[in-house]
Amino acid sequence: MTLLVLGTASTVSAQEFDVAAKHAIAVEATTGKILYEKDANQPVEIASITKLVTVYLVYE
Repeated sequence: MTLLVLGTASTVSAQEFDVAAKHAIAVEATTGKILYEKDANQPVEIASITKLVTVYLVYE
């Protein structure tokens, strides 16, 4: 999963924005407005030990 948080809006249209990742989401940081998404609602498994430990510590 790729998480991209932007501080300012971009002038690039969705047709021009190409992401190699299977799933992606770009969110405007101050408003929370979704600027771009690609299969953002598709559940995916956490893939690395670092991410697993981070999730564990958040919920601990």
